[in-house]
Amino acid sequence: MNYNFDDKLHFGFIAQEIQKSYPNLVSEDEKGYLSLNYTEFIPLIINAMKEQNEKIIKLEREIETLKQKK
Repeated sequence: MNYNFDDKLHFGFIAQEIQKSYPNLVSEDEKGYLSLNYTEFIPLIINAMKEQNEKIIKLEREIETLKQKK
């Protein structure tokens, strides 16, 4: 199998790290190369971003409340 690796700079995730938390998103070929299913990973990222945004909004409100008490 020809993987057509090139010498360009690419960005992505390290499959071994993702595999620890989401093993179903990582597959391994016959040569041991790991690949990540980015399509199924996208909803997880979006959900995490939503959760962070909710925390940020909550913290901003708490900061405003503390400022008003001064």
